Amino acid sequence: MQNELELNVLSALLQVDDNDTRMDYICQLDYPQMFLDKANEQIFGAIARLTFSNKSLNSLNINEALQKTGLEHKDLIPIYAMVSSPSTALEWVNQLKESKYKRDITNQIVNSLMKIQEEPFYEQYEPLKEELMAKLSGLSINDSATFISIKEYKEKILEQLGSGKDIEGFSWGLKDLDLYTSGIVQPRVYVIGGLKKAGKTRFVIYVISKLHDKKVPVAFLSMEMPGYETTKLLHASFTGLNDLRFRAGSFLRHEERIMFEDVKIDEDILGIECKSGLSKEQVISRIRKYSK
Repeated sequence: MQNELELNVLSALLQVDDNDTRMDYICQLDYPQMFLDKANEQIFGAIARLTFSNKSLNSLNINEALQKTGLEHKDLIPIYAMVSSPSTALEWVNQLKESKYKRDITNQIVNSLMKIQEEPFYEQYEPLKEELMAKLSGLSINDSATFISIKEYKEKILEQLGSGKDIEGFSWGLKDLDLYTSGIVQPRVYVIGGLKKAGKTRFVIYVISKLHDKKVPVAFLSMEMPGYETTKLLHASFTGLNDLRFRAGSFLRHEERIMFEDVKIDEDILGIECKSGLSKEQVISRIRKYSK
């Protein structure tokens, strides 16, 4: 069944006269293990090389291309026996893509199922599940190239220029940092590095408090600091007090305690999770959930 499908695809490609159309079909199929039969894969490679070289798919060029792969013209006989036509090329291409997509999903599920069956400890089931979800989410039947719309982005730049804002993104809460970065611009990824105990987490929580003041939804995942300590740091950012003074009531004056009590945090726009020992797949899964 798979081999017949591959032969029909190759037959249709050989009959497509328009080079640009054939190139588009080839680009959709040019992925590892799209063709399971080795000979079919080599023939597809020969067709692709001729197409990208803008050469005609005549017998002379095809024979020359096949000789470089160790194949002969007789290896094309099963392909010529197919009843495909140029008009059905796209249909055959889509069927082959669907076949690979189904195969990739099945392989991921089977491999994960084997790991789960071999895993004796219940604690590892959740990471394996998250790993499977991350890998399945990475699969796609269509991976088409799309050019950006320069006109659309130019309109966004003009909108920013006329907004009266000094930065493009959300403020870090520090003017100098806003100046150098133009704020927190989505969907950029920012890496904050520093020595241990240098204050990386404190800085991030400070930024979170400033985003909360602007009603910007934020999710924060801490894999080191427990929830109790994170809450103290968060309130320290809101009040401007040293979090060490939250250890006992004797460290706070009456008005400072009132400041602490008066802090109102909207947990509908600020979500904090504190959990250590997460795997890479679990972190990726959480990012996906947070975004939703």
